Amino acid sequence: MVSEAPSALLRRWAHLLTPETVQGPVLDVACGDGRNGIYLAGLGLEVICCDRSRTVLHQARITALRKNLRIKLWWADLEASDRAPLPKNTFGAVLVFRYLYRPLIPEIRASLRSGM
Repeated sequence: MVSEAPSALLRRWAHLLTPETVQGPVLDVACGDGRNGIYLAGLGLEVICCDRSRTVLHQARITALRKNLRIKLWWADLEASDRAPLPKNTFGAVLVFRYLYRPLIPEIRASLRSGM
């Protein structure tokens, strides 16, 4: 069974991520089963869980529904050469756990809302 507990690092710093401080949705990049994004949805944040696996996004949806939480799902392969870039100046925060694709880093920075 996969753990539904969020990352210990996220739990430690979650007090900085509140509906008052995060202006815009939180993007959970390569979200896997969504445990981190679902945790933030439970704190009242708008969350978009993004992954290239439809299977894990389906699991994230089931988990969120079971917890009576709302998340948005975004199926995308962020490493695909033909994909559209992340939208600029859109997200209040971006989570990236256990995923590294260096060419995406400038896009992540540009996708954060001004002042974030």
